[in-house]
Amino acid sequence: MTYISKSAYIHPKATIEQPVTIGKDAEIHDSCIVGKYTLVNNNSILYSKVEMGRYCSIARFCEIGVAEHPSNFLSSSSFQYSTALFKRHPDFSFKRKALFQGNKNTKIGNDVWIGAKVVIKTGVTIGDGAIVAGLSFVNKDVPPYAIVGGIPAKIIRYRFDEKIISQLLSLKWWELSPKEMANVSFDNIESAILQIKQIKEKSGVIYD
Repeated sequence: MTYISKSAYIHPKATIEQPVTIGKDAEIHDSCIVGKYTLVNNNSILYSKVEMGRYCSIARFCEIGVAEHPSNFLSSSSFQYSTALFKRHPDFSFKRKALFQGNKNTKIGNDVWIGAKVVIKTGVTIGDGAIVAGLSFVNKDVPPYAIVGGIPAKIIRYRFDEKIISQLLSLKWWELSPKEMANVSFDNIESAILQIKQIKEKSGVIYD
């Protein structure tokens, strides 16, 4: 069943594909999408325009889709292009001429594991099956099934070889429910791929 902590914040314009688990003091902001079977742990934040796939595991104190600020404007403050802060104060009631997009679309694929205290910059895409080591800062796209870490994050290695990764991306096993995969040999990747192919073929999906 879905578990959403009473202290979690879910924006009215966020889309949650249930079931999910969202821990205490977690925040899901405007225009976010969270796929089913995903965990967003305590105190983690998805800022505006973050799309997250299924079966993701987000550890504690992560910040995903962190906004940019201009470095070549008069100031790095958002008052120059946004009315979001101090909305009712007369000092901020002027018409903005400067344009700057602080929040871009950030995409987290399916089966992505993000370790504790990771910061992911807005506009970044994390591929399916990727792993981000704890305490990392991600400012560039991460390929599918890559394991990355560091400040800034760099590729450490890949979870599987190219052939296995290609099969997994084609298979899209995350379209299945846990119950449908109850008899899959999860700890043997080659067997798991064959078994999931058989499950999907029974529903009419054909693989070469």
